[in-house]
Formats: sequence, structure tokens, C-alpha cells
Amino acid sequence: MKEVKSKLSNRSMIIIVSLLIAILAVGGIWWWIRSGKVVSTDDARVKGTIVAVGAKVSGRVEKVLVDEGDRVEAGQAIVTLEKEEFAAQVEQAKANLEMTKAKLAAVMAGNRHQEVATASASANQATANLNNAQKNYERAETLYKQGAISIQQLDAAKTAADVAQAQYTSAKEQYSLSAEGSRPEDVQMAQAQVRQAQAALTNLEIQLANATVKAPISGVVALKSIENGEIVSVGQQLFSITNLADVWINANIEETYIGRIKVDQPVEFTIDAFPDKKFIGHVIEVGSATGSQFALLSTENSSSNFTKVTQRLPIKIKSEEADQILKPGMSAIVSIMTK
Repeated sequence: MKEVKSKLSNRSMIIIVSLLIAILAVGGIWWWIRSGKVVSTDDARVKGTIVAVGAKVSGRVEKVLVDEGDRVEAGQAIVTLEKEEFAAQVEQAKANLEMTKAKLAAVMAGNRHQEVATASASANQATANLNNAQKNYERAETLYKQGAISIQQLDAAKTAADVAQAQYTSAKEQYSLSAEGSRPEDVQMAQAQVRQAQAALTNLEIQLANATVKAPISGVVALKSIENGEIVSVGQQLFSITNLADVWINANIEETYIGRIKVDQPVEFTIDAFPDKKFIGHVIEVGSATGSQFALLSTENSSSNFTKVTQRLPIKIKSEEADQILKPGMSAIVSIMTK
């Protein structure tokens, strides 16, 4: 009886060992076949387009129109700044533009009556001064011949007459130029002033429009960094908007396997947030450089010490069926069907 039990026990052990060997063999064969057809990694994250929205002008926040989690459309107003100062500057620029246009019109029409009158009065005064200076010089010359004044007094009278002559000539030339009407250089200067005023007005109108911050893309507000009443400066980040319609999986593949991966190859992946659901996608891009090339601290050194580390290259995976589920930052496990 004991011998029968011993034989049965040995036979059971043999069967169990045989089954284990068969299972291991089948598993090994399955792993070998799969490893030749599939490249897998858990070094994968969901990425997406995240746009940082900043202020284009400085000012005080009048009203924040959206909150975190709100969906916005491209061009939708999301923040308004106080506009009174910008509006006043625009009105001032408009007035300056009208003034320069009026000046241009006057110059082109030759409306220089006041300038001509001023130049005429100056010419008349210069004529009177010249006549007076010449008479004084003639008297001084007569007195010098009589011995009544010195040579220095005569020279002073002569100098005064010469100065009066030069002033008379300058005044006559100014009067002649004024009487001729609009000069080409005056017209060009007035036109340049109009263009300058127009550019200043346009710039201030742009600043007034930028006091209303608009969403650059459609998406969901992922981060809000301001509140009502805060003072913001140019370039300050106000929001981060995520475009959930433009998401993908970024997987880092070891360089020893990257040669087997091609664009459009099918991919199976799972998301840690939904571990029981498998998604199907495809490779849309194979990276052109390893991640270490973009590290802040270089992995290369000039010393003789060297440790070879297998590098990883990023690939992009797109899945239309998971677009509404994927959120940037989620972890994923991917299997790429290379054959």
C-alpha cells in the first residue's frame, strides 16, 4: 500500500514539474515572439499644447472674467484692465493729429500771412536802423576830419554801420522767403509731422485694445495667476490655457530599440488613471535627438572618466479615441507594434 502511494506521489510530482516546465517554455516562447514584435516602456507621459497668456500693457485689473476649469474660445475676453488712462491718451493723440493736419493744410495753401507780416516789420526796422547807422557814420567822419573825435570813435561808428547793413540784408532775405509762399521743405516737414502723429495715435489705440486680454486659443483655463484689483506689468503671466484638442503621448524609447520604430506603427497603451481600459493609437513622430542634449547640465565631460548610459529618444503617439480623456501630465504605459 505504501509502495502504491509512493508511486502515485512520484507520478504527481513528475506531472506538476512537467506542467511547470511546459508553462515556462510556452511563456518563454511567447515572450521571445512578443519581444521581437513589440517595444514597450512605462517612461511615457501625456503632453499637450499649454499657452501662457501674458499682459501686453501695464495697469490695474478691473475684472477677471474666467476661473480655473472654465472652457474658453479663441478671441474671448478673459481679463479687462482699467481703460480710463489709455482712453485719455488716445483722445490727446487724436487732437494732436488734427492739429498737425491743420498745419499741413495751412502750409500747402500758402497761408503764411502772420509770418510775412512779422518778416516785413523786421525788414522795416532793419532799414531804419541801417539809415540811422549810416547817418551816424557820416557825422562821425565829418567830426573826425575836424578833429573833434578820435579814430576809435570813428571806427565804432563804422562798425555799427556794418552791423546794421548785415541785419538789413538778413531781414530782407527772410522777408523775400516768407513772401514766396510754401517752400517744399516746409510741406515735407508738415507731412512728416502728420505721419508721426498718426503713428502715435495708432500705437495708443493698440494699447487701449490690449487693455482687454483675450484668449489666444480655444481650450480650458488650467491656471489663473491674478485677481481683481491687482496691478500687472507687461509680460506678466496671467493664465495658462490647455488645448485639450491637441494632446499626445510622449514616450522615451531606449536607443537600442529606436531603429525598429517607424511613423504610423500601431500602439497600444493604458493610462494610469484608467488602468482597465486599453487605447489604440499610432506613432506620429520619432525624435531627432536624445533628451540629454537638452539638459541644463551636460552629461559630457573633458576628463577621461566615462560611463556609458543607454540614451532615450522621444516619440509622439496620437490617439483620436482618447483625445477627450487624456490630460497633460498623465502617466502611460505604451506598447509599440513594430511588426
